[in-house]
Amino acid sequence: MIKAHLTEKSYMLANTDQPVFTFEVGKSMNKEMIKKYLKENMKVDVLKIKIITGRNKSVKFRGISGKKAIIKKAVVTLKVGQKIDELIVEKDKKKDKKANK
Repeated sequence: MIKAHLTEKSYMLANTDQPVFTFEVGKSMNKEMIKKYLKENMKVDVLKIKIITGRNKSVKFRGISGKKAIIKKAVVTLKVGQKIDELIVEKDKKKDKKANK
């Protein structure tokens, strides 16, 4: 399971000359599995992958204590000039959405 982790920082990193994308990945996935998935499904060449595993966070909801699930993220660096079009929002599209409101 791989899904995009979209934040302001991830948008900023994706729109650089050396594109970097952030994904939420399954707990059992390793770097090789992520690289293979991206090469087959998104047809991009991966240069580097960093994996970040978060910690459980204690939460209380209506007096009941529990823990939030752990999120495992992969920060993927692509070859220069390559992009994943589905994840990039151009500046013009952002301005158009604000103008329509």
